[in-house]
Amino acid sequence: MPVDPARYAALAKSLIHVIRNAVDHGLEPPAEREALGKDEVCHISLAVEAMPDTVRIFVADDGRGVDVGLVRSRAFELGLVGAEELAGMDDAAILRLVFRDGFTSRRVAGDLSGRGVGLAAVWAEAARLGGTVELENNPGRGSRFVIEVPLEPRKTSVESL
Repeated sequence: MPVDPARYAALAKSLIHVIRNAVDHGLEPPAEREALGKDEVCHISLAVEAMPDTVRIFVADDGRGVDVGLVRSRAFELGLVGAEELAGMDDAAILRLVFRDGFTSRRVAGDLSGRGVGLAAVWAEAARLGGTVELENNPGRGSRFVIEVPLEPRKTSVESL
């Protein structure tokens, strides 16, 4: 089925934020990787899977994974969520906080990331298309983002984080 490239252009452009975050936050230096028994060279993959009604985009790395405790504490420090709400959140809910506008684990922005807008943009673009974004976390072994969007436009309802 042919697709309208213009429809997906903003989502495709936003994927650079996932890749930048992998490089800046996830991938360890070669000596650290070697000490952990990993290849000295890090790996980031991007794959697309066409299904009958949807397209899935996978962006994965073999880095350190997401530190759930760090996400929890930074979300609280940034005022994105209160202590009572945090107490009732499981790890999956904590991981979704990385998609909130304004969330960053960095105290100072770097060249690649740290401004608190990148992953929020990915979430917003997927939602605009009627799709979803999931973050699969494997501490010490990496992370994988799964973005799924419908091929045909459908009425959207932006899911709240």
